[in-house]
Amino acid sequence: MTPNSTAGMQPRGVTLLVTVLLLVLLITAVAELATLTSVDSIRVCGRTNTLQHRLAVDSALQLVRAQMASGDHRLQDDLDRFGRVTLDTTLGRCRVRCAVGDDAAKLDVAAFDQRSQRRLLARKLTALARVYDLTRARVKMRPLGVTPEDDQRRYRWFDQLFADPPPGAFFRVGIGDEPVPAGAPVWSDVLTLFGSGRIDVRRVAPKVLEVALADIERGLADTVLSARYEAEPSRNCLPEAVARLDASVRHRVAERLAFDLHRYALTIETAIGGDRRCWYLVATMDGNTIETHYRGQIQW
Repeated sequence: MTPNSTAGMQPRGVTLLVTVLLLVLLITAVAELATLTSVDSIRVCGRTNTLQHRLAVDSALQLVRAQMASGDHRLQDDLDRFGRVTLDTTLGRCRVRCAVGDDAAKLDVAAFDQRSQRRLLARKLTALARVYDLTRARVKMRPLGVTPEDDQRRYRWFDQLFADPPPGAFFRVGIGDEPVPAGAPVWSDVLTLFGSGRIDVRRVAPKVLEVALADIERGLADTVLSARYEAEPSRNCLPEAVARLDASVRHRVAERLAFDLHRYALTIETAIGGDRRCWYLVATMDGNTIETHYRGQIQW
């Protein structure tokens, strides 16, 4: 190889190296642009799906309200017989399953939200856990407010009542093609944090009623249940149930029980393709109005 040929190869080598480097930089830039575009598309798609999920939840709530207002006997009968009814529908691309339960037929912590009743409430929660084998999470209530300006619904979430609760102890989640499993009860089946203190005697389970009234008078729950069984479902059984009790006992029962309240708990499951989400709502549905007490997404 002559000196002239060696000198001629050096510029060509430099040119080739520069070309390769430019090609690598170009490929890197294109790949980065494609990644950014893909991430932006995913974000936009995620925001769009979230909006559709939330609209589906709103629509499911209105669907339940409309059926309640129309006097749908199947829905009411299923609530009376099973304590829960499940509705399935499709809204555009979103599949929706809505499980409706009577939130008013549960032990209501608002009945025991005075500072002097914290130990009593702790005993009742412990009794519920024992009766239904719910969870071994320790009861650990946060201090309660005592000023007149405080909201009566002071208990806002389950972690204000329990210490270190195990995952899945509070909500029944069963999204997919299978119906919501019956299984053993979870806390949200028998305990409400969003009531005004009174339990709906029409649908309350006997064990929950026994726990709620045990501190007033022995055998009182059996008396109320006997009156309920003998009365028509649409007739208020409370006056007859307490007619022979002392006035002081009748007053305490009136503070704990009511007839035919309209507060419901809804577990709404929404699915858009593989994007599945679950929501928990508590709302009072009375005629054409809806008062939502709580609305939140359940994390899987």
